[in-house]
Amino acid sequence: MTQSEWKTETTRLIIEALNTLPENERQAFICKHYKGMKISEIAGNLQRSVEDTAELLKLAERRLSDRLNHLRREAYRASLAFC
Repeated sequence: MTQSEWKTETTRLIIEALNTLPENERQAFICKHYKGMKISEIAGNLQRSVEDTAELLKLAERRLSDRLNHLRREAYRASLAFC
C-alpha cells in the first residue's frame, strides 16, 4: 500500500468512525478537533454548559478510539488472510 493509499484509507476509516457517533458528539468533536474551537464556544453553539460539553467530548473521543481500534483490528485480520 502506497503512502497516498494509506492516507486515503485512514481518512475513510476516520469518517466512518465519526459517522457512528451521535450527532451532538460528532458536532462537538469536529468543532474542537477540526475547527479548533474552544470548549466554551462549542458549548454556546450546542446550548449546553461547558461541563456538559467537556463530558460530551470525552465520550466522543472514547467512542472514536474504541471504534478506530476495532477497525484497525479488522484491517489487520483481513491483511493476514492475504498471506
